[in-house]
Amino acid sequence: MSGLERSVPGQANRLAAEESLYLRQHASNPVDWYPWGPEALEQARREDRPILLSIGYSACHWCHVMEAESFSDPAIAEVMNRHFVCIKVDREERPDLDHLYQQAAELLGSGGGWPLTVFLTPQGAPFYAGTYFPPVERYGLPAFPDLLETLAQIFREERDRVEQVASQVVAALRALQEPPPGRPPERIAPAPDRLVPAPRRRVDVEAALRVLDEHADRAQGGFGRAPKFPNVPLLRLFLAQARFGRDDRAEARARHALFTLDRILAGGIHDQLGGGFHRYATDNRWLVPHFEKMLYDNGLIPWVLLEAYQLTGAVRYRLSAQAALEYLIREMRHPEGPFAASQDADTEGVEGGTYLWTPAEVEAVLGAEEAQLAIAWFGVTPEGHLEGRSVLHQALAPEEAAERFGLSMDVLEDRLAAIGQRLLEARQRRPQPQRDDKVLTAWNGLAIATLARAAAVLGEGRYLEAARQAFQFILDHLVSEDGGLQRVWRRSGPPVAGQLDDHAYLAWGALELYQATFEPSLLQALGALAGLLMERFWDGQAGDFFLTAAEPGETPLLGVRPRQAVDQAVPAPAAVAAGVLLAAATLLGREAFREPAERLVERYQAAMVEHPWPHSSLLLLAQLVETGWTEVTLAAPPGMGGEALMPWLEAAFGPYAPERLAAGGALRGLWGDQAVRLPRVWQIPLPHPLPFLAGREHDGRVRAYHCRNFTCSPPLDRPEALRQLLSQGVRFPSPE
Repeated sequence: MSGLERSVPGQANRLAAEESLYLRQHASNPVDWYPWGPEALEQARREDRPILLSIGYSACHWCHVMEAESFSDPAIAEVMNRHFVCIKVDREERPDLDHLYQQAAELLGSGGGWPLTVFLTPQGAPFYAGTYFPPVERYGLPAFPDLLETLAQIFREERDRVEQVASQVVAALRALQEPPPGRPPERIAPAPDRLVPAPRRRVDVEAALRVLDEHADRAQGGFGRAPKFPNVPLLRLFLAQARFGRDDRAEARARHALFTLDRILAGGIHDQLGGGFHRYATDNRWLVPHFEKMLYDNGLIPWVLLEAYQLTGAVRYRLSAQAALEYLIREMRHPEGPFAASQDADTEGVEGGTYLWTPAEVEAVLGAEEAQLAIAWFGVTPEGHLEGRSVLHQALAPEEAAERFGLSMDVLEDRLAAIGQRLLEARQRRPQPQRDDKVLTAWNGLAIATLARAAAVLGEGRYLEAARQAFQFILDHLVSEDGGLQRVWRRSGPPVAGQLDDHAYLAWGALELYQATFEPSLLQALGALAGLLMERFWDGQAGDFFLTAAEPGETPLLGVRPRQAVDQAVPAPAAVAAGVLLAAATLLGREAFREPAERLVERYQAAMVEHPWPHSSLLLLAQLVETGWTEVTLAAPPGMGGEALMPWLEAAFGPYAPERLAAGGALRGLWGDQAVRLPRVWQIPLPHPLPFLAGREHDGRVRAYHCRNFTCSPPLDRPEALRQLLSQGVRFPSPE
C-alpha cells in the first residue's frame, strides 16, 4: 500500500486531509495543527497569537522522535494549543519556506536542520528558532514545555522586544537577497562594432581549492569531521581537477575524491546488500548511518561513481553505480514510472531496524560455514554498533579475506555475491521502512539525469527506458497549462507551483536524455525549460536566480523573494540552471542563454573563494565557463542500425570529460523508436538547420566531429580517434 493510501489511526486533526505523508504522520497528534496557508496565517493575525512553525520530512529520524516525545503528549499539546497557532510544513513540498526559515534560524544563532522549530509573530516574522527540543531538559537543551511557556510570556509581556528582534531578522533576510552594492542596474551592451568582448575577471578557483584542501580528511576520506555527508558537488569538484587542474595538486585532489568514494562504498552508509545509500554517517569512518534513504542521494551518488569509472576504468565504481541504480528501480520506482521521495530511517519505531544484524541472524540465513565468511567480511560482532546489532560494512580488504579463508579472488567474489543475495532476500522478508511515495519533480530530474548518463556510459537500455518513463510521467502529470512545472504529484488538492530546482533539475534530465538519444523532442523540452528558467526565475539586474517564480499581484512572504546559489544536500539550483542554459545556448544557438552562467559566476566570485565549502557547484561552473564546452557531434545517415552506432556512443561517453557536450542526429534503432510526447505548450520550433549539424557531412557512414575553442577536428571515421581526442589533457595515470 502506498504512502498516499495509508489511513491514520485515532482522532484526526486538520492534517488528516493533507496528501503529504509527513503531515499525515502528525494527523493523530493532540496538537491543533494547521497546514501552511491563508487559514492559519489569518487565524494568527485575528487572535494576535504567535505562530509555532515546525518543518520536517517523513524520513527524518529526529522528526519522528520529537513527534513521539512532544507532539503526541496531551499535556505538551495543550500548552502548544493554548499559546500558539501551530503550523506543520513538509520541507520537501515547500523548500522556499524551509530555505527562508533556515536562514532565519542561522541569523538567530541556532543553526539549521530538521526538525526546524521556529516561533513567528502573527505576520510570519521569526523571533526565536531551534531544531529538536526534548520534553525534559537534556543534551544541554531546554525542556520543550518550559520553552513554550517562556516564549509565550515574552510575547505577551515584552512585545516590543519581540517585534524588534523580528524586524531585525526580516531586514537581514532581505539584505541576504540583495545584489552586491555598486553594481549598475543593467549590464551595458557593447558597441556593435566591438568585436572582442570585455575581459572578465577569472575566479581564483585554485585559492578556493586550497581552502578546501585544509578540510580534507586524509585518513578517512571526505571533508571535516563527523557527521560525514556524501557531498557530491564537492566530490565532483575535486574529481574534475584531473581535467581542469593546472598543477601537480590536481591529481592529488582527484585521488582524494576517489579515496572518499572508496571509504563510502566500504562503509555502513552504503547499503552493502541493497546497493543504495543512507543519508549520512554519524561518525567520521562512514560506519554508522542515519538510515533514511533519499532520492536525491541515490540519484546523485551514482553520477559521481560513473565519473570515477570513466576516469579510472576501475570496475568497482561501475558495479557500485549499477547496484545503486538497480536499487532505485527496484525499491523507489512507482509502477507508472516516476520515483518516490524517500525511505524512512526507522522501522516500527526502531532506527535502522531493517538493516541491522547479529551473528546469530546471519547464521540462521546462511548456515555455519558461509556465516563465518559473511560475519568476517561484513564486520558483524556480538557487541554490534547499535544496541547489540551490527551495521554491515566491508570490514576486510578482498586480499585479506581471500588469504584468511584460503580462496582465490574469483571464488571469493562469487561466494560473496551469493551471500549478499541470500541476506538481501532474508532482509526483504523483515518489516520494511515506510516509503514516502510523493513524486517530486526536482528530485526526479536528478534521477532522470543520472539514469540517462548511465545509459550512455554503460550502453544499458534499461536505464534509458527508466529515465524516459519518469520524464514522460512528469510531462503528463506535472506541466501546468501555461507550461510551468508543478512541484509535487497529487491525486487531489491544490497544486504546488514548481520552483527553481524543479525547472533546473528537470532541464538537466532533459539535457542528459537528449545527449543519450539525440531525440529532437528532448531538445524541444530543453528549450522550453530553458525559456522558463529565463522568464520566471532569472533576475537580470542582480545576475542571479530567484528560488520562486513571481506571481502577479502577490507580495512575497516578509517581502523576501529568496535565492539559493549554495549547495546543500543537492547542487545549488542556480548553478544547475546556469549550466543547463549554457548547454542550451550552444545546442539551440541562443546566445542569450549564455549570460546567466557568466553573470552568476561574476556575482559570487568573492564568496566562492572566501567560503568555498557551499559553493562547489559554482566553482565547477566557473571552470566550465572559463574552459568552454568540448563539443562532440555524431553525424550518421537516418535509420542506421544500433550496432554501427553503439561503438561511437561508447567512444563519446567512455572517457572522463565533464565539459563534454554531445549532439547529433536521432539515434533511431539504438534505443528503440519511441519518442517523448511533449505537452503542446512545449512544442517550440527548433532552429533549422540545428547549429551543431550544419555542415556536418557523413558520407553514408558515421562521422564524428570534435570541437573546442571554436576549432574542430576533421571528420573522424574511427571511434578510437574520438576517444583519444576526448582523453587528452587528463592529469591521471592509466586506468587500472
